[in-house]
Amino acid sequence: MNFGFIASKAQKSFASLDTCARQRGHRVEHVPLGDIPLSYDSICNFVDTCRSKFDALHYYAGVADPIGFYFGKRCADMDIPLLNNRARISGLIHNKLYQLLTFSAAGLPVPHSEFSGDPDWSNLSQKLNSPFIAKRARGTHGTHVYKITSQQDLDRITDPSSYLFQEFLPHTNDVRVLVLHGKAVCGYQRVPADGDFRANLARGGYVKALADKAEQETVFPLAERAAAAVGLDLAGVDLIKNANDGYYLIEININPSWYGLSDVTDTQFEDVLLDEYEKMAVNRKNT
Repeated sequence: MNFGFIASKAQKSFASLDTCARQRGHRVEHVPLGDIPLSYDSICNFVDTCRSKFDALHYYAGVADPIGFYFGKRCADMDIPLLNNRARISGLIHNKLYQLLTFSAAGLPVPHSEFSGDPDWSNLSQKLNSPFIAKRARGTHGTHVYKITSQQDLDRITDPSSYLFQEFLPHTNDVRVLVLHGKAVCGYQRVPADGDFRANLARGGYVKALADKAEQETVFPLAERAAAAVGLDLAGVDLIKNANDGYYLIEININPSWYGLSDVTDTQFEDVLLDEYEKMAVNRKNT
């Protein structure tokens, strides 16, 4: 079987997936996002080509959401299996304010948060305590996330209306859970680098096993509910345990990495994902 992996670039997660696929006698081909032309007719033609070439598709790209929407719509019209079809997902999915409100609407625990186009230290610190977090509504890899301790810190933020402000939750690590079709597959801890509060690997953080079964039994259902609330097939759900009163949903990642996770989990996620691709391909042939 041939599977198409649509992404801006062939990341490490793609390479590990392709290695496992070849061991099964399959092939995963990287389809560069830039190969998708910018007109509706051209997108339709591009999807037609993918239909003849691949048994199932995975849209992994995190940018150019309008392209993803029309690509996904055409795939849905033609019954082409597509994981994380953007036509079925809100175009606001990458916006952390949207995620926060969606989690809250679903009754999930979220940090106390505020919005302000003209943030004032005295007002926000009274509501959120000190320090608190400023987080741009759209950003990746921990960029544009700051710990705020003064009005001077706030004044350094350009375009504050694109940020949300949240209480700071004291923690030694956060937890990421990978959810596929409503089921938590595996989870792991992400530990910040010394001197940082952000646990993103891109910021020097590292991963550890989530070995505590009781912790898994707590965070896995929360992650499953979070993925269901935003309608994702595949998601990486991030949670933080407050030192005082349990877990909070922080955000959800539509394109989670799985490279190297077999070193810290008892799951080879590439095999889980390939199992799903195979099911999608078989269901396509039976329709």
